[in-house]
Amino acid sequence: MGDMTDASSPIHILLVEDSADDAALTLRALKRAKLQNHVWTVSDGLDALAFLRGDPPHQGAPRCSASARISGCIPCPWSC
Repeated sequence: MGDMTDASSPIHILLVEDSADDAALTLRALKRAKLQNHVWTVSDGLDALAFLRGDPPHQGAPRCSASARISGCIPCPWSC
């Protein structure tokens, strides 16, 4: 498979995390890894959807491309 990134268009990362402490730890880890991409953070799924749609207060947020990927950890009530 070829390289799936395009150097001319930056990759934006949306971090959806309801714990401020966990978000801070994730951002710290990404900074230590010398990540050069912009990381946007929101605290819940509704705010994430508003971000992805460009709804208020995220009207200036970058739009997702067709190659955007969504990844996450969704806690399930049956997993402990």
